[in-house]
Amino acid sequence: MKKILTCIVLSLSLNLGFSAHSFAGFYDMEDVEQHFNEYKKAKSADEALTALFHMKNATIDCWVNLPPKLNQLNQYDPKVLAYRATIDRLLEQVYLARQLVLDGKFNEAQKLAKKMEEIKKEGHKKFK
Repeated sequence: MKKILTCIVLSLSLNLGFSAHSFAGFYDMEDVEQHFNEYKKAKSADEALTALFHMKNATIDCWVNLPPKLNQLNQYDPKVLAYRATIDRLLEQVYLARQLVLDGKFNEAQKLAKKMEEIKKEGHKKFK
């Protein structure tokens, strides 16, 4: 019984720790890129959903934690608003891809990678 409780406590602390990191600046654009590449290489719906989940978390973290170039600006500065609008567009594609995968349209969801790539390139050109 003691071993079971130890496993449960360890499991919960690990899960909560990873969740807390995702909202504390743990992710950055490199993580978005990594999970995007995993999404593009996904061979199954499960692999795609896992990659999209992590990509979503990383993208949200990038929305919250501004890149160094914008970090000193007011949150209502036009450059910050434009950056966040670009992140929002990327998130929309992530959510759309996730919904398509859940609806059994894996191949159609994979085609959204091209649109995501365009948004990422646009963002890098403007804000990197």
